[in-house]
Amino acid sequence: MDIKLKWVNRNTTPVTIKIYRNETQVPNEQLGDPIATLVGTATEWTDTTAVRRKTYYYTIETTDGNVRSYSLPRKVFADFNNGPGPRDLIWGNSDYGYFGIVDSTDFFSATEVAALAQATLNSPPSNPIPTWHKWIRRGKICFVPAQPLANTVTVIQLYQAGLVHGMDNPGPWNPGLGAGGNVNQLRTIERGYDKFIVRLPTASDDRNNPSRAIPTGQTPAVRRYSEVSDLIYPGVRGFVPSSQRAPNTEYYVVPGQQNAGRQTATCTMFGTTGTLQGTPSTGATSGVELEAIGNPLSWATGVSWSPILEMVPQLTVEI
Repeated sequence: MDIKLKWVNRNTTPVTIKIYRNETQVPNEQLGDPIATLVGTATEWTDTTAVRRKTYYYTIETTDGNVRSYSLPRKVFADFNNGPGPRDLIWGNSDYGYFGIVDSTDFFSATEVAALAQATLNSPPSNPIPTWHKWIRRGKICFVPAQPLANTVTVIQLYQAGLVHGMDNPGPWNPGLGAGGNVNQLRTIERGYDKFIVRLPTASDDRNNPSRAIPTGQTPAVRRYSEVSDLIYPGVRGFVPSSQRAPNTEYYVVPGQQNAGRQTATCTMFGTTGTLQGTPSTGATSGVELEAIGNPLSWATGVSWSPILEMVPQLTVEI
């Protein structure tokens, strides 16, 4: 998990800043090697290698010429809150569970999220004030809008905005984009001390490949342990596909209702031909139809955009 350290730098000239991390409290002369060395007027730094539920002692050393100063050691228990909205699960457990709904006034409006891709969107958000579902899956806190944020986005627009894969690299598949096919796919949005990765849901069984699985077929069985079946299907009223593990949520989407086609959410499943896949249209009239994967999507196809906002495990500490 991430631990962000913040401090007040009262030096008027650039200094050398060294950050030390120990698992027990030790005197300054036994701090060991620093885990980071900064030069300048920095006032924050993020430790990305902290292990959750461990205790650390952080000390900051500043050197200005021959003058060396140390902060008092700051004891930190590496844990984090589970983000906005309900704190307690109403179904499931920490491996796969449901917290409930979160109003956009306590989270993000569609306009705030869409601003990440505003230069490439065809039109303003069609659902400006969404209700969000809050889940935990494989230990990750995920927020999913009850309705698409926009209905006229193309896959290439999302990719070029870095909103497809949620990875700190161009992602596993981006053919046919020419010079535009090497876009880093890690986009985040922050509210207060909380940070979220914005990406598309996945539609593949990810138990053996937690990052992105590539199935050998396109049958519903490969999606029983996917984000589409776990986070998307429970929000569609009346439809319970065989791969759906959770009960339907208390805030439903009616199939075919205008701007309510949650089941049309574009996802990052990779088929046998290496093509991006999408879930079916609002014309589905049964769980079987809902579960069946439709034709491969073209990069230029207009799609409904229901992103997942995955909470980054992060703790902010002032020293």
